Amino acid sequence: MSQTTEYNQAIKEATYNVIKTALENGFNKHSKFIDFYCKCAKSIRDAFNPESIVRSSSLKIFPDENSYEDKKNTIIVKYRGRL
Repeated sequence: MSQTTEYNQAIKEATYNVIKTALENGFNKHSKFIDFYCKCAKSIRDAFNPESIVRSSSLKIFPDENSYEDKKNTIIVKYRGRL
């Protein structure tokens, strides 16, 4: 097994462990948290290049400064102080 395949397998296992742990700790199986991680796991499993999926998913979870500011500004404009 190549190093890349082992790496991809480790990522899939970690994602499944997050889902399993969340369910064991009382998250609803239809919660947004579980849905997001299930979509990530399926995308990684089905991707031709799983590393690109992991990178894009990680930016959703841990956005860089520019992405954070963009999302914050979008929410401010969308809700115009109604939150």
